[in-house]
Amino acid sequence: MRTCVRAPLATALLAAVWSCSEPAVGPVCNSNALPGIAVEARDARTGVLLLDSAAGQVIEGSYREELTPATLDPARGLTRRFAAYERAGTYTVTLSQPGYLPWRASLVHVTRDECHVNTVTVTALLEVAP
Repeated sequence: MRTCVRAPLATALLAAVWSCSEPAVGPVCNSNALPGIAVEARDARTGVLLLDSAAGQVIEGSYREELTPATLDPARGLTRRFAAYERAGTYTVTLSQPGYLPWRASLVHVTRDECHVNTVTVTALLEVAP
């Protein structure tokens, strides 16, 4: 049952304010833009982070977007790169790092909820180039 209390507001227009005990309908969303994909690159043999000079992109059909550095750890440098902000879809993710073989992941599926995308974190284990 809906219970409302009407409280007059002292304004020049004598407007009224309604206060209800019933919760708001739907989610309460913020204005933050979340990435659909977060990529962390590591040396496949040692596990060392490699993103300081890595480059890559996400691809879905004709859509292409470069991975951008977005997480900086003062002790380790860049730890992740992001793309596909607020964009659900199924992507191919590519990554290249000097001294390593190119890396690729297909069918990276990003979904969304009522407010934002659900970020998918991908760890790229890069093999040293021969």
